[in-house]
Amino acid sequence: MPELPEVETITQDLIHAGLVGIGIKEGHVFWERSIAVPKADAFIRSISDRTIENIFRRGKYIVFDLNKKSHLLVHLRMSGRMMVVPSGKAREKHQHVIIRCRNDMDIRLHDPRKFGRVYYVNDMNEIVGRLGPDAVAALSISSNAFFIHLGFSTILGTGAMALIAQAFGRRDYSQASQVFKQSILLALIFGIL
Repeated sequence: MPELPEVETITQDLIHAGLVGIGIKEGHVFWERSIAVPKADAFIRSISDRTIENIFRRGKYIVFDLNKKSHLLVHLRMSGRMMVVPSGKAREKHQHVIIRCRNDMDIRLHDPRKFGRVYYVNDMNEIVGRLGPDAVAALSISSNAFFIHLGFSTILGTGAMALIAQAFGRRDYSQASQVFKQSILLALIFGIL
């Protein structure tokens, strides 16, 4: 499953592809169950003649704000990915949803395992309203503490191994045992913190 940072990267790639402000010409659905809401034929009718006003990520959903207060949401699930390709490019086997834009580019859902879902709704809170605060903020805050912890653990392990190796080299096994016990104790104390 694409993790949150990967979904954010895909979202940024869609933005940098210049899709904001581009009109949607038509949609094609090749695996009807890829469309969660509404049914596939209603989805195709609904997205035609819309304009992409904004693209952002909410949780693991990629959200396309469309004109007329409607939204297109994509959840990639296990193996899905979004790609922007020229409209003339042949459809690949696992491209189940194609959104043809007015700039002669396609937004394609490529999903070999067929778990990805696309939603067209007027109120995106029907789908993402129950999601909590965004986890990326927590990730960026906790990653600093994690790397400090990792660095200290590496230093502790490397230092203990060097001292134990020196003691073994001198054949001072009681010193090696004492260093080993102290390093285990420090590791346990640091692990609890």
